[in-house]
Amino acid sequence: MDFTPRMQQILQRLLSETDFVSEQTLADDLGISKRTVQRELDRTTGALASYGLQLQRKKKVGLMLIGPEKEKERLAASLQTASAMDFTDKQNRRRYLLFEILRDRTPKKLFYYSQLLGVSEATAASDLEALAPWLQKNNLSVLKKQGYGVVLTGSEKDYREAMRRFISETTSAEDFKDLHDGQEALTKAVMNVTDKGIYKLLNSHTIQRVYTVLQKLHEEKIAHFTDAAKIGLVIHIAIAIERVASGQLQEEPAVPPAIPDDEDSTLARRILKGMEEEFQLPMPSIEISYLLLHIKGAKIRYNGSPWQGPDGLDEPALLVIIDKMIEAFDPQYAYDLRCDDEFIRGLFVHLQPTIVRLKHHLNIINPLLDDIRKEYASVFQKSCRAATILAAALDTTVSEEEIGYLTIHFGAALERLKGKKIFTRKVIIGIVCASGFGLARLMMTRLQNKLPSYVELHTYGKDDLTESVLQETDFFISTLPLQIPGADVLRTSPLITGSELQHILGKIDTYSHIRKAPDLVTPSGETFLSALDRTHLLAREMAG
Repeated sequence: MDFTPRMQQILQRLLSETDFVSEQTLADDLGISKRTVQRELDRTTGALASYGLQLQRKKKVGLMLIGPEKEKERLAASLQTASAMDFTDKQNRRRYLLFEILRDRTPKKLFYYSQLLGVSEATAASDLEALAPWLQKNNLSVLKKQGYGVVLTGSEKDYREAMRRFISETTSAEDFKDLHDGQEALTKAVMNVTDKGIYKLLNSHTIQRVYTVLQKLHEEKIAHFTDAAKIGLVIHIAIAIERVASGQLQEEPAVPPAIPDDEDSTLARRILKGMEEEFQLPMPSIEISYLLLHIKGAKIRYNGSPWQGPDGLDEPALLVIIDKMIEAFDPQYAYDLRCDDEFIRGLFVHLQPTIVRLKHHLNIINPLLDDIRKEYASVFQKSCRAATILAAALDTTVSEEEIGYLTIHFGAALERLKGKKIFTRKVIIGIVCASGFGLARLMMTRLQNKLPSYVELHTYGKDDLTESVLQETDFFISTLPLQIPGADVLRTSPLITGSELQHILGKIDTYSHIRKAPDLVTPSGETFLSALDRTHLLAREMAG
């Protein structure tokens, strides 16, 4: 794990002692308060256990680090090689300051932060002010009171979302791009989310236990979450458990908006019960509401049929929003986009959990955002215009991460329009990614105008490769390491390099087959195209 500079100092001091030392002595030697020493020691328990070490305490005497000498040597080596934070770098210093105020919401004197960072009180105050815009995005602020200190203020819900946002921002996007099949790989990715941040906000052992409980529940809906959504759920639950266990839970004057009792509510209760049994910790009933919001806002692997619609927004209302988004995106292509049944279906499915996230200000990670903005700059800007329609309809803001996902859908449709013609499909290729909807769609649109006219492309999630799919598909292009007996699989990167394209063209020459995709319908029984046409005409009549 990563050790904070303060933890490193305390542990190194304990390793140098062969007898008991008092907490006050440690505090005096390090120039910090006794309470700070106690707080830091409390946070080292899990880390020390991983080294086979523990703190032995004697009343009125002090404490001592006990355990095998080899493990003490291993800990000493880890502390020696641990990368110390460069507090002369303003960006790193402020990020660590943000970590500190999120980690502990008890009031602190400005002097505490100046000593922690090795800067003047004026510089510490300036750094706190610089964090204001970041905190305001989650409706949080730093309160300063004479004689009271500095403390982070805001609702419990906003505070937790800020923690999730901090963890996602300090995690490399590569941790989410390369998730493979298998429980062990996903477990590793979950651990990376916190272990690769500048310092851990969450206990790795807690995260592991949360993930294990979810696995044992064998819930079908969670199984259909994308890997990033599973990670988000694990982080959310771990935050809740550590908040409740530490007694730092802030009472709310009002609970999150009530959501009608449904299957998701029942699922939230089962998850909460499993966590209570695992951690032997009674969880407040409000946690069901928090958990339910994350379940409803999670990205789901596409399974071929649309949702029933988010709460308070039925199918016609959502189609009206889609129609207006298309017009705002680019009036020149509006008609063609409305005629693209695949695009309408995909956007309809995508917007349902998106609306839940936006209504309740839930963050989402988009590991391809930088690539999307670079490769599809024009489409991204147009998608920003479409996002303003969604923002106005929900009376909220739409993050760039969400706009990035909209760009994938609009970009895919535009790529199809560029090469639209009558195809005689003779080769069937399956494009596979974790969800079957995000990366796979992006890859498909990049390939469509570069492959011969007799090629037909289909996208699949890693769980969608049924026997019939395998029989109908000539070969697969995958971002994942697939182990399927008898299947021809070519693994590529998400953005498909020039050399990878040549491999694909070579395989196409060896196959010949013809297939045609069936029409898909909305929950009401209409095709998406006819439903949108009807909605568009009604909207024009009302406007006239």
